[in-house]
Amino acid sequence: MRHLRRQPRGREKLIGIEYIVSRRLFGTLPEDEKRLWHSHDYEVDSGELIAPGVPDLAEHAVMTDLAGTYGKTWHTWQVDRNRDFPMGIPQLTMGFARDNQVDGRMLSDRDRRFGVSTANEKRNRADIAPPGPLPGRFRARTPGRAGGRCS
Repeated sequence: MRHLRRQPRGREKLIGIEYIVSRRLFGTLPEDEKRLWHSHDYEVDSGELIAPGVPDLAEHAVMTDLAGTYGKTWHTWQVDRNRDFPMGIPQLTMGFARDNQVDGRMLSDRDRRFGVSTANEKRNRADIAPPGPLPGRFRARTPGRAGGRCS
């Protein structure tokens, strides 16, 4: 399980929880359950997924372990609605799965707040080779198109 934070250590607020399963376990899930999970391959490969405050060598090991896994993420705090306390219904969310799904300004802001570089993270992970996603997981949405299952 991974806890999701919006701010660097010391100011963080728990905004969600992600359950993580192995590729093997994901493959055993019923098809209607698989559509609720997303692959971590792109998040790791692109450098968009970070482990704030973790030394580079340890973060690389974490990302190597995450490559090929699947996540089911519940966001419990919609910080855009209220920054002081959680409001609204928790939401099942998916990870990004291809380029240009993240607003570049948001990614730059995240990099600045956490003191990281997405481009450097991507270069540092060039040696990590995810096995590629299995059929059936959720396919993230692209602007103007509905998401759906991969075949």
